[in-house]
Amino acid sequence: MKHLENCEIITSENIKSDIYKMTLKTPQIAKGSKPGQFVMIYLDNGVNLLPRPISIADVDGENLTIIYHVVGDGTKKLSQMKKGDIVRILGSLGNGFDVDAKSEKALLIGGGIGTPPMYLLARHLISLGVEVDVVAGFRNMDQVILQKEFEALGAKVHIATDDGSAGFEGNVVELLNNNPQINHQVAYACGPTPMLKGVAGWAKESGTKLFVSLEERMACGIGACFACISKNKDGVNKKVCIDGPVFEAKSHFGEV
Repeated sequence: MKHLENCEIITSENIKSDIYKMTLKTPQIAKGSKPGQFVMIYLDNGVNLLPRPISIADVDGENLTIIYHVVGDGTKKLSQMKKGDIVRILGSLGNGFDVDAKSEKALLIGGGIGTPPMYLLARHLISLGVEVDVVAGFRNMDQVILQKEFEALGAKVHIATDDGSAGFEGNVVELLNNNPQINHQVAYACGPTPMLKGVAGWAKESGTKLFVSLEERMACGIGACFACISKNKDGVNKKVCIDGPVFEAKSHFGEV
């Protein structure tokens, strides 16, 4: 169920380079949030900025945590807000991950800022007794986030960086192809579309059931604006905000 709330900022911190973590008190939205869902954040700075979609990284009681990358005026404005400030949020939105998939092991794959939503998913799966491996890819060591947090949950973490400054040198698909022991029955991935298509190809070859969370630009988050259209394997337009953002890779990408 969607709610529009004025939320108090509990904490806001710069955790790595241009990546920020913010925790908000939002009783109604936090209560109904599931792994893989997102919120729309409204910012009023006098220039009529569109709301920003940001994935939910964690939920704890009445508090909801987001982790985001400063890439434009909206996220820059958000990063300048302080503890005690009020932010207007619509959420929780979209269809999340199928956390009821029966598997003793699960593989979680994140690319860059697609990694934070994997944290809430990992915490949920581990609480159900699922053994979790996390593969996370970043440009370089200065962009690596959440490794210690995942490990504290009990997940086994594999890091890939494009320049080899941390972990495996290469992208997540190359890491998976070079580590056949990282091979579970079900996998969940979030990141840029080229990465997701590469992971979908790996999943087909390895016989892994894969769910992907798509990243698309959004203007409303509720299916009214048609800004986040993604064509599935049959050429049918899907609205990422309400049909997704999570899709089964095989049904969306087809035979990659």
